[in-house]
Amino acid sequence: MMLRRLPRFQGASLSLARVRVRPSSVRYGRSQLLFSTLSKSPDDKEQNAPSPAQPKAGEVKRLLSLYRPEKKPLAVSISALGVSTVITMCVPYGMGKVIDVVTAGSAAAMPLPTVVTLLGGIFAAGSIANVIRVDTSNMIGERITNRLRQDTYASILRQELGFFDASRTGELLNRLSADTTLIGKVLSDNVASGLRSTGQALGSITMIFVTCPQLAMVMLSVVPPIALGAVSYGRYVKKLTTKVQTQLSEATEVAEEKLGNIRVVRWFTKEPHEVEAHRGKVDEVLALARKRSLASATFFGGVDFGVKMSTLGVLGYGGQMVMDGLLTSGDLTSFLLYTLYVGFSFAGLSSFYAELMKGIGASSRVFELLQRQPKIRNVDEEYSLVKKSSDKEPLRTADTAAAPLPTGVVARFPSSSTSLWPESDSPSGLDFLLLSKLVNELDVSGRLAEVCSTGNGFSSLCASRPDGCELQLISKLSVLTAEGFSAGKR
Repeated sequence: MMLRRLPRFQGASLSLARVRVRPSSVRYGRSQLLFSTLSKSPDDKEQNAPSPAQPKAGEVKRLLSLYRPEKKPLAVSISALGVSTVITMCVPYGMGKVIDVVTAGSAAAMPLPTVVTLLGGIFAAGSIANVIRVDTSNMIGERITNRLRQDTYASILRQELGFFDASRTGELLNRLSADTTLIGKVLSDNVASGLRSTGQALGSITMIFVTCPQLAMVMLSVVPPIALGAVSYGRYVKKLTTKVQTQLSEATEVAEEKLGNIRVVRWFTKEPHEVEAHRGKVDEVLALARKRSLASATFFGGVDFGVKMSTLGVLGYGGQMVMDGLLTSGDLTSFLLYTLYVGFSFAGLSSFYAELMKGIGASSRVFELLQRQPKIRNVDEEYSLVKKSSDKEPLRTADTAAAPLPTGVVARFPSSSTSLWPESDSPSGLDFLLLSKLVNELDVSGRLAEVCSTGNGFSSLCASRPDGCELQLISKLSVLTAEGFSAGKR
């Protein structure tokens, strides 16, 4: 039941706030503490709603920490990736040697069939390494997604009831599904692609300097603009991704709420109105996706133009060096292939950075749930709701009436009961939380929730007039159970 103490009538009327009552219970030792938590009015939900996480310096490190249980498979994947990258770096060099053998004819140091057979064996080994890398990387991502979903769901279920009043179901479901899937994809395909692009870029740059340093300087002139564009593009995409995920969760919330109350919608024939409301949310997602698509198209178009212009410059200058006898045809071919590798690698790194920013935007929402500590702790998880006498905070009983109580509550507890929180741990968003079978002394206009079985003083408490003031019954909730129940158990 919920009571509010009213002051003596002095010509002013008081409006009663709407309060939602949700019963729950917790087992502590042999006794059962039955209590109810009263959340604030809906107007106060925004104050308790989790705010979007701001970018932090350790976000990438926190995201990569999900690899810890996958150390051995990750080592296998990275090893296979290294083998594959080294073999890939041999392709331009081998092609150049084939061209030199064909050009030299009988004067070549190695016959053409031998060169082709040797290159074929190397490429077969590279294909096997790729199979191992892709399979291992995909399974790492799937296992990370699976664990992340389980941990996120468990963290959600551990939260207090006030958290669910402040958070919509659709938003929580979106984090469980879309956000965790995106994180797993980033940590599997995207990270593997980023490592491969990094290895190819370093290997290609090394080989072009070995082949011809003069042409290398011409080719690398395009790198600084691409790098600056990648950083700016990644930051912009990160912001848009966070907004897209938020708008998508809101659209899911609208659909979930209306589908869960379809009878009410049908009674009032509001189907067209709800369709328009959902269309508005979906259109907002589409508008943000359009901005992200335009930014992606502009960036990759610029990267493609820069790479092609760099290749054209290398081809013109290198052709002149071949005509002057300073470079062989095979070396020029190898250099051009390495130049293409560098361009593709930087494009891959740019895409990796953009996808990584998407993953960070999604992970910040998921880690917010994983790291959130419930304001009402569950005893089944080795936490105690009731402070013991060995703790530094004094127990609030009838013997220690002078000790402060949580904000907004003034109560006298029987000597057999204690307060649930010290003042520093008093949960926000709750009007009060009191134990059963207690004698209460309320402030003027204060609220009281009491949960008790039949015959334990409900009527007497309603009829009492502390200090000549009136106790007014705001709401009453009956809960019938065959036996006691415990938070986290059914």
